[in-house]
Amino acid sequence: MKVLAIGLMNLKRVSKDPTALFFMIALPVVITLLIGVAIFDAGAEGVSVGVVDQSKGEISAFMLDELDRKESVQTHPYEDADSLRRAVRREEVAGGIVIPAGFDSQVKQGARVEAELILNPRTNSQAIIRDNFNSLAARVAGLAKAAAFASGVSGKTFEESFGTAKSLEKDSEVASIRTAKVGTAGEALDLPNGFSYTAPANLVLAVFISAMAASAMLIESRRIGVTRRMLAAPLSTGTVLMGETLGRFLISFLQALIIFVIGVLVFGVNFGDPFGAILLLTLVALAGTAIAMLVGSLFRTPEQASAIGPALGIGMGMLSGCMWPLEIVSPGMRAVGHIFPQAWAMDGYIKLIARGAGAGDIALELLVLVGFVAVILPLAAFRLRRAITA
Repeated sequence: MKVLAIGLMNLKRVSKDPTALFFMIALPVVITLLIGVAIFDAGAEGVSVGVVDQSKGEISAFMLDELDRKESVQTHPYEDADSLRRAVRREEVAGGIVIPAGFDSQVKQGARVEAELILNPRTNSQAIIRDNFNSLAARVAGLAKAAAFASGVSGKTFEESFGTAKSLEKDSEVASIRTAKVGTAGEALDLPNGFSYTAPANLVLAVFISAMAASAMLIESRRIGVTRRMLAAPLSTGTVLMGETLGRFLISFLQALIIFVIGVLVFGVNFGDPFGAILLLTLVALAGTAIAMLVGSLFRTPEQASAIGPALGIGMGMLSGCMWPLEIVSPGMRAVGHIFPQAWAMDGYIKLIARGAGAGDIALELLVLVGFVAVILPLAAFRLRRAITA
């Protein structure tokens, strides 16, 4: 009961601090919303692409119709190239495609012809537009070559042969391709999209940043004599340390749980297997607690902890995949990121959310987090015991 009383006392202190509550709860939710909308959800309803068809032929019309059929693209017709360029500059559309006059006739003759791709470097959809258009251009080029060959052999018109080639293409789909992002050692690793990535990423990031910032409270308690007064009561040093640890854990766990619930109810995030997700959340909070206790034993003043701790948390988050997926960095940087517990937590959430994993499938990630806690927490307790009794 004494340990619980100390823990609840720490939780009560935080609940009365509006600034701490803002940075612990409100800010992570706002960041999740902004990043989820601005970056990862860019193609959720289709990237807006402006199109100008100066050729007005069957092939150009087929290209633009097929482009519009793609789920990742929404096309918007423009009268001329200049108006399309203005729209791209103003970010009214993410990019644009201009099919030049004479496109159809040159394709029929087998000549090389180039369509203009207009991209805005300030947008995040350049790769989506370029990849979709390049794949479509290659497909049309193949159909045109087949139609030209068939026309020469059969004596039919190019238009008739092109129509036949299109129908044969649809009838001959005997295989499909599954696209996956590739992680380490050739492992296929699908990443969550939109809020399904930013919600768990900001949960992990916020817990560790807040834990490091909250370590200032631990130092402040020693400085103003709160810890000394507790030791003057019939409380052992171990009881005080356990109470302080419980307090840090309750703060981290409730913060993580609130962000988790908001992710589910507000952003519609499916965290996958409930047992695995809550177990991972608990270990994230416990690892954050261990880090907070260690930071509280290393810094001498609350000002040092408040200034340096969050900066360290942000740096660790950047290296650990909380701000961008580790799959896009080099193997060496992935290895560096996995020095920190945040990377293992993100690996676990990615498996739960994107790959349908259960608690047993993230056993490695859970065990590594337990290992971090088992090493860091006793070290922090040892240093704090010396600081309290000194």
